[in-house]
Amino acid sequence: MTFIVQAPLLRLNSFETTDIVAGIGDLRLEAKYRLTSNRLPVSFSIAPEFPTGRANAFAANKTFPDDRINLPTGDGEFNVWTTLAASKSLGKVYLSAFTAYDFRGKYQGKRFRNLYQFGAEIGYNPWRPLWLNAKIRAQFSDGKSQYAELGFVRGDGTTYTLASVEALYKINPHWGVSATFLSGGNWIAPFRNIYIAPYLSVGVVYER
Repeated sequence: MTFIVQAPLLRLNSFETTDIVAGIGDLRLEAKYRLTSNRLPVSFSIAPEFPTGRANAFAANKTFPDDRINLPTGDGEFNVWTTLAASKSLGKVYLSAFTAYDFRGKYQGKRFRNLYQFGAEIGYNPWRPLWLNAKIRAQFSDGKSQYAELGFVRGDGTTYTLASVEALYKINPHWGVSATFLSGGNWIAPFRNIYIAPYLSVGVVYER
């Protein structure tokens, strides 16, 4: 049994034409249980998310301050993710896959559409300090958003397909550097109620 807490302490949202709004994100508590042995590890998890973020955060237009757009740091609803995942190591290669379902709640009496995802990952360790991986994930909705005010702003009925490649280099047993390229397309699930563009990110990793 593993317990995980995710608490985004600061989120900054803006468009190029607006000011920045800030706030904490939604708190997620997850309990994960391993169902099988190490030969083929399979886990099941339940993760409630609490609406601790700012459900409304209006950013002013830089040119026309009276014009504002809502860029909340949380979606304003209580929801529960359930996930079934499996992983297998084959020498220097590993394979992982998951499927997940999100039981969404209500916001101001309006019910969100439930979401479901599936994804897969393959990783390769060509030599000890270097790890390479590729991931793909698709999200679907059990129907289109029934309320315009819940659509883009709160992610109701949001669908997408994302793919990424990553390289992680361990400088020493505790520290490493990583680079990730992420993009998306309509290969599996179409883009709906989401802004997406390819991006490259670099980071520093600490492991203990």
